[in-house]
Amino acid sequence: MKIILMGTPEFGLTTFKTVAADHDIVAVYTQAPKPAGRGHSIKKSAVHIWADEMGFPVYFPDNFKDYADIERFKSFGADVAIVAAYGILLPHEVLHATRLGCINIHASLLPKYRGAAPIHRAVMNGDTETGVCLMQMDEGLDTGDVLMCEKIVINRADTTGDVHDKLSVLGANLVHLYLKNSTIAKPKKQSMMEGEPSYAKKLTAEDEIIDWTKSAAEIANKVRGLFPYPRARAKFQGRDCKILQADLYEELKVNQEKKPGQIIKVSDRGAIVQCGIGQVRIVWIQPAGKSGMAMEDFLRGVRTENPGFDL
Repeated sequence: MKIILMGTPEFGLTTFKTVAADHDIVAVYTQAPKPAGRGHSIKKSAVHIWADEMGFPVYFPDNFKDYADIERFKSFGADVAIVAAYGILLPHEVLHATRLGCINIHASLLPKYRGAAPIHRAVMNGDTETGVCLMQMDEGLDTGDVLMCEKIVINRADTTGDVHDKLSVLGANLVHLYLKNSTIAKPKKQSMMEGEPSYAKKLTAEDEIIDWTKSAAEIANKVRGLFPYPRARAKFQGRDCKILQADLYEELKVNQEKKPGQIIKVSDRGAIVQCGIGQVRIVWIQPAGKSGMAMEDFLRGVRTENPGFDL
């Protein structure tokens, strides 16, 4: 088949590499290079870097409101466009410019978690399962008919990075099956599927901040849901820190006489921190300007009698 690939972050790369091995890639669309890091150097997306390495033509229109961009897209004569976290809504003319339309790999069990951050939100909310859906794109935000779907279990210790990697492989497998024989797909309206529609809003800086008055389960889920990026944040005696690893601590059955955020005890396995309900064990922490380190190593430089995180 002649195929157009459309994506920006790493999520779609496993699929794109699988597709490129068996099909003719006529174009790759991604978001334009952007300033990044402290030096604000211009950085290409993960998909852009890969496409350059492969020698595929790369395009990054700001949107498809320009007539010339739409005509170029049509001119490729592609059979289908495979879309994975592209980040731009596609107009009617693009959605219907190929024989099979635009097929989106969405990292949730639609209609749950439409939108920008389905993996993060599933892990942060403590969900025990998620999955990938292949969707026939329409002009709405992840509202198209579902063609194929497959579930996975989210284990208690899984981070967003873990789930991302599992779903990227699952998505590649579903796309491979679809392209091998598209007639096996049975389009299904999302209104006929299980569950009510919900939206996984784009993460904000506020989402990263740990509220120690929340339950231990909520805090542990936030930490693993924000790892490896953008990472949960907290202040320790006024010092900005990122919390890289935390888990529920279930040995203490009753709250101690400690305020939320205060450290109850320290061992070589981490520091036990009081929450609004229950306790978490902080295992790895990253103080501002430094690399990640074990929590017990971080605390060796703390001299106060009752150390703890700021509320």
